[in-house]
Amino acid sequence: MTTRKGKKGTDDNDEICRVNSVISNGYRQVIPYTYEFRTYTKRRWLGRPIIEVFCSEFQAYNREYYERAIGDGRITVNRNTVAVDYLLKDNELIVHKTTRTEPPVFAHPIEVVADTKDLIVVSKPSSIPVHPCGAYRANSVLAILEKDFGHRGLHPIHRLDRVTSGIVLFGKNPSVAKMIDTQMRQDLISKQYVARVIGDFPSETQRFSLVDNEIRCQRETVGEKRKSCDKTNDKISAKRSRVEEAADIPVNPHIAEDIDTTAQQAAPSLSSPSFSSPAVDVDLPIACVDPKRGVYRVSSEGKASHTLFRKVSYDSSSNTSVVYCKPTTGRTHQIRVHLQSIGFPIANDAAYGGVLLISRPHTFLESSTDTITVDAASSTAVTPVPAAAAEEMEPDAHSMEIWLHAFKYSGPKWNFEIPWPKWATADFTCDRRFGDEEATTQSSPTLKEKSISSVQ
Repeated sequence: MTTRKGKKGTDDNDEICRVNSVISNGYRQVIPYTYEFRTYTKRRWLGRPIIEVFCSEFQAYNREYYERAIGDGRITVNRNTVAVDYLLKDNELIVHKTTRTEPPVFAHPIEVVADTKDLIVVSKPSSIPVHPCGAYRANSVLAILEKDFGHRGLHPIHRLDRVTSGIVLFGKNPSVAKMIDTQMRQDLISKQYVARVIGDFPSETQRFSLVDNEIRCQRETVGEKRKSCDKTNDKISAKRSRVEEAADIPVNPHIAEDIDTTAQQAAPSLSSPSFSSPAVDVDLPIACVDPKRGVYRVSSEGKASHTLFRKVSYDSSSNTSVVYCKPTTGRTHQIRVHLQSIGFPIANDAAYGGVLLISRPHTFLESSTDTITVDAASSTAVTPVPAAAAEEMEPDAHSMEIWLHAFKYSGPKWNFEIPWPKWATADFTCDRRFGDEEATTQSSPTLKEKSISSVQ
């Protein structure tokens, strides 16, 4: 249902700012609150009973719930109570008033990397989505920046997956947001990530491509390595030239030395890799194979996708490697899909071949006898979810975090960089050893199952 506009045209973010949250056992948890889902009748709903529309279009609840909600007046048409067999008409306002809960997220602080007259740049912790989506609303970076930091009217320029951490840019006005977004679409923005993957990542130069619907791996000889590196550096030089020729962004320039340089020195210096050392070059198209779940795979029908990888270190005790990642295109889940497709999935990314790590977070819904005030103005109160139901609502660790971190974004005349996370540093200790026999894949990659052919 549409929820963007409230009464008298008030933006939905005004309601988000009235939502309260608590910090408990390392998690930020939103207190259940009353919420109205609002939408107008769509063409395909005209002449259909309202109960049928809800049962077919909004499957979060069962028919019994919707019958009660319509009868109790929690679901209304033009703010009036109707019968369950009411036939919908054109341009009618349908409102579903409910008590909303949100999954907990890590309570790690959102750090402001830069605050200029045109941009806000933050370091996003894992587990938190960039903007309200799905079950997350008040527990989103955009909502927290508005409620806790007072930054209203921000425009997300790009996004990171909810489970990924790293740099996120927000424009303070539409023109700047549009300009940087255009530069990203024109491949004028350099993005650099670090990941921890299962296995001993290759140290020699390899090139992966799709040939006859199969993933082919070419391991280059010593004589070919120089030619391959020259070709890669030519691509990077060409991109650098386009960046230098691009129009300047009308923002206050903020460069890396303005950030906390002490913290940055702890991370390996990989800000401007030449790739003259051996690199793994992955040029595999990606397509969405399950729109409902948001699953992507390598596919001959997909969009061109290119990522460069380089091994940083290998830890034999955990059988994991820290890998530097440089995507030159910006497809959804690109790094995750490419690493899985070449046999080195991100170690704790269960959606793309990694291992399922389970760690139940605490939830504030401990007692089914207490009541929690949802709206202080109206003194509306609800009964918390029973303990058994709360247990089922708690997210597992694999749905909270993966070991993928965006540590640097740079473009024409600007550059933002943050430190690497602890799991990417040399002193990180993992309490388990990862192996191929433990890997789990929710939806097996069709092409990888066929073969990865080796060409010497």
